[in-house]
Amino acid sequence: MYRKSPGTRTSTSRRMLLGFVGTAWLAACGGAEGPEEPTLQHEEPTLQHEAPTLQHQNQAVTTVTLPIRINVGGGAFTDINGRPWEADRDFLGGQVLQVPDPIAGTTNDSLYQSLRMGESWLNPGIAYEIPVPGPGIYTVQLLFMEPDETVTNREMRIIAEGTTFMPQYKDLQVPLRAYTLLMDVPVRDSALNLELMADELPAVLSAIEVTASKWKWLGTSPQVSNTADPIDAPSLAVDANNRPFVAWEERPSYTSTFNVYAARWTGSAYQLLGGSLGSGTWARNPTLLMDPTGAPVVAFLDSAPSSSGTYVRVRRWNGTAWTEVGGPVSVEGQDALAVAAAMDGQGRPVLAAVMYDRARQNERIAVFRFDGTTWVSMGDIPESTSDWNEHTRHPVIAVDPSNRIVVAWDEWYGSRDFTIFEKTHVFRREANQWVRVGTPVPNGEYSGSERPSLALSPVDGTPWVAYLDYGRVKVVREQSGAWVSVAPTGLEGWPGTPHEAGPPLLRMDATGTPTVALVEGGLYNEQRRFIRKFNGTAWVPVDGRVTPFDTTFAPVSGEDVLGDMALALSTSGQPVVAMFEQDPAGPYLPRILRVRTFTP
Repeated sequence: MYRKSPGTRTSTSRRMLLGFVGTAWLAACGGAEGPEEPTLQHEEPTLQHEAPTLQHQNQAVTTVTLPIRINVGGGAFTDINGRPWEADRDFLGGQVLQVPDPIAGTTNDSLYQSLRMGESWLNPGIAYEIPVPGPGIYTVQLLFMEPDETVTNREMRIIAEGTTFMPQYKDLQVPLRAYTLLMDVPVRDSALNLELMADELPAVLSAIEVTASKWKWLGTSPQVSNTADPIDAPSLAVDANNRPFVAWEERPSYTSTFNVYAARWTGSAYQLLGGSLGSGTWARNPTLLMDPTGAPVVAFLDSAPSSSGTYVRVRRWNGTAWTEVGGPVSVEGQDALAVAAAMDGQGRPVLAAVMYDRARQNERIAVFRFDGTTWVSMGDIPESTSDWNEHTRHPVIAVDPSNRIVVAWDEWYGSRDFTIFEKTHVFRREANQWVRVGTPVPNGEYSGSERPSLALSPVDGTPWVAYLDYGRVKVVREQSGAWVSVAPTGLEGWPGTPHEAGPPLLRMDATGTPTVALVEGGLYNEQRRFIRKFNGTAWVPVDGRVTPFDTTFAPVSGEDVLGDMALALSTSGQPVVAMFEQDPAGPYLPRILRVRTFTP
């Protein structure tokens, strides 16, 4: 049986809230004695209404240290693991609820038995503004518990620093059970802003923990100019000491000049390696490699002032300057439209370029190998030379442990009945000829594939391909001459929401474990970046983070998001990412190129 304290009139909004949360629990909130509830199976929780003003404690304290632990809706206490938790603070809105029932899934029942809940469906949200030591990336752990035994469909939108991290958080399907959510949140100032929004049932929250993230920014930005627009197409590699090297293109504002630059992380700052790599005022599409000596090698598109077309150029950093590798790579009467590069087993670069034949007005994949002195043509790949109205794009290249070259790319086809479809092709160099690997990817009549990313097993050279299939990221691998789908479970960003993904990046570590980085949109048209690793049966979030790991997504142009992010793996298989983020000095400043590392 429950009772309300006598002598105070119950407000309309309070009565609406009590009717809303159901009969499994009711609150003591003033008014006449209420009726008995014979089906009540546990002690009644109590609701405490608080005015929606931001509550700051310890205003005189100026130094903030980690970890920060807040017992939402409750007082200060020490949990059974000896960790101290502060009393609820820094909140805006909501009301306190105390639940005496035991909580499943945890040994720290007290931490979940107090919570803050939105006041009603008219004001269902909760917000916090928590002081932190300063700008940086923080791991935020939110602890939840569903207090109403009749509710299994509570849904919340979780926002941090003004950006959605979970558009539909609806894990609270078992009442009186502990749930947790981990997020890596970049903070640009000295306050972490959290907001839990809800459309129907009010938001609930039991505790907040803030610790240093395993993601770290390396310095500020390697870029040459803070006002370059756009800054595009990063490429990333790490040396044997796990020092990142990054290459990118810049265009000074209000000019038609495009430059390619490269820099390395020294351990404390970025060192720009020389100046622009281009021979004139137009250099684009860099691919960065590391040769066996640890020297960076960059392949890119170039166009000299005296040149009538575009060609491929490869340059190597010798410690003091960029040196030419084999001279310009070109074909008479053809323009290079895109280029990809890799190192072969001898430490020499190989190239796959999309070449446009000006006479035939078609596009083809041409492959070149550096023999130590000059560039040797490996010929055009047959599939890329004949189809009507084709658009050959997005080449990728790799070399397997047997020193065989593998090339993938996608093509758009338009038939004369105006049907347009996309296919990804994979070819391997065997016995001095190009041999198709499997069938086009995918092989279904009504399936499409574009923006391939290629990785080869370091053990046996098995090709893996990640690609887009009408807005969904998929991965296949070769098996007995055919393409076999790799389990799609977990290969998504936002769980349970529409999937409008951008091009994936696939990488393979030294043990043959693949990692995929992807961009995906959600309910609120917020494209964000995610990383997933294959555990042998499913794609799982890195370190359990199902949420995105970036700040805000800001591609240079529309859906062309491939140039927005680069992925490499450290010698231990941990992700290193170069991507464009908003300037940490403030949300309204231009985006800048930044590099992140992950240390488990």
